[in-house]
Amino acid sequence: MLPLLRPYLFPAVEFYPYLFLGLVNSFLSSLSAIPYVVMRIKQLPKIFAALSIATFSIYALLGIVLIAHFDMGLNGYYMAQIASNGFSAVFFTALMLRWSRPCLRNPHLQESWKFAVPLLPSSIASSISSILDRFLFQRLGGLEALGLYSLGLKFVNIVMIVHSTLKLSYGPFFYKTLAEEKDPKATIARVVDFYIFPYFMAGVAISIFVGQYVHWINKVAFFPIVQYVPFLISTAILSSLYTYYAPGIVLSKRTKLLMIPAVLQLVGIASGAYLLVPAFGVWGMIAAKILGASTYFGVAAFIGSRVFLLKFHWMTLLKMSALSAVTLLLHSFINLDHKVLNLLASSSVLVAFMVAAIPILGVSYGQVWNQLKRGRVGMTSMR
Repeated sequence: MLPLLRPYLFPAVEFYPYLFLGLVNSFLSSLSAIPYVVMRIKQLPKIFAALSIATFSIYALLGIVLIAHFDMGLNGYYMAQIASNGFSAVFFTALMLRWSRPCLRNPHLQESWKFAVPLLPSSIASSISSILDRFLFQRLGGLEALGLYSLGLKFVNIVMIVHSTLKLSYGPFFYKTLAEEKDPKATIARVVDFYIFPYFMAGVAISIFVGQYVHWINKVAFFPIVQYVPFLISTAILSSLYTYYAPGIVLSKRTKLLMIPAVLQLVGIASGAYLLVPAFGVWGMIAAKILGASTYFGVAAFIGSRVFLLKFHWMTLLKMSALSAVTLLLHSFINLDHKVLNLLASSSVLVAFMVAAIPILGVSYGQVWNQLKRGRVGMTSMR
């Protein structure tokens, strides 16, 4: 269908080779979702780590050869991705044939269908939301602004990598805690505080050092993205938090309710873009994204709390958000002439953020110091 829809959706991009290669890569990449979850459930960290390292190595080496040596540009990037995901697909096929068998008459299959099928509309709406910003920007904001916006999203992808990693570990912990703990709700609420910290830490670190990176590569065209990155990162964090603060819809098995926040997010991005992008450009699209992401998070968390009550430490989330904002505001006043001094000052701000976050997480400095000493003793005994 995409070749038929391309003139209306992406008129500036030919289907062959870029869209075609992108579709192939997306299909191969999607095959890894279930095997990675199975590895987590079976607690196979060595296989997980080995496969992750192998696929990254294939992608990195082929990318360097095809892009840098053969000068294949975007074709080389996609081919490296396809080779990496193709290797994973073969490996995953062998593993899943060993771990599972196709079965259409399992007594639990009907229940699984009832759970999964209602998720399709919300998944489609969320998928459309994930590309709607760039589609509307192409129509409303011009290619130059779209290029800056897309470049800023490259830095945001680091936060999404953190999200993918943490989400894989949180799922098994969450369901195991519900099944085995005497007071699972209190345990989950306490652990969520620690799961959200890496998101804010990654977001603050990227926002602090993106300026140094852009000035280091010395591309004048990239300089404007520095101001956009912190706000784009906030949209990524908002989009990730529902995993931890809105599990009630999934736990109650009323997955059709996810359609409500998904549609509202879609409407928020579309209406915000049409109202704000023509007048404010990149800032308008960022505002539309924040509107869509905050709407999804707020509505999903509210509905989830109604259908399956879990009490979270909302003040911890608010304090962490405020600390991140204050940290970035203070860092904005640092503008030293010497690059090394500027880097040291930025690093000091990041360390100060981590130190200030410790009491917000409900941990004393004494506990942190004791853990550090234990780690040091452990390293000494290993030697």
